[in-house]
Amino acid sequence: MRALLFVLRLLLGVLFVLASVDKIAHPEVFVVSVNKYQLLPPTLVPLAAVTLPWIELLAGVALLAGIGVEGAALVTTVLLVAFLSGMGINFARGRELDCGCFGFLIPNEQVGPISLTRDGLVLVVSVVVTLRGRRSWGAGWLSRWRDERSRGVGK
Repeated sequence: MRALLFVLRLLLGVLFVLASVDKIAHPEVFVVSVNKYQLLPPTLVPLAAVTLPWIELLAGVALLAGIGVEGAALVTTVLLVAFLSGMGINFARGRELDCGCFGFLIPNEQVGPISLTRDGLVLVVSVVVTLRGRRSWGAGWLSRWRDERSRGVGK
């Protein structure tokens, strides 16, 4: 079970890092994408479009490093619920728009059954890692190292 949790944690971390890269590199493109969802007041769109990719990156790096795994996975879970909600609302409205999910990896991906299913599966992985992630290999290594150092182990 630990090995599976480890793989899921790494997979989730990689996905979030990859999802953030293009958005950080091209914030003006992501602003347009967020605005097309028509879910936020126009004044909040630039702030959301600049902030969300950095949150994705930090959560992804934390998952990969095994630092604060449960908290980082909870962040990815909340983000995925928000993203899926926005995608689902716009799909239900019959609006055709670019997902804005993975930029250069999946350019011009339309919101639809495939993107909704994929993100739904990633949400399941995120929930599993949120609930059980600290049991994966390498999770919490920093806090264990600090605890050992404070007790004089390894000095």
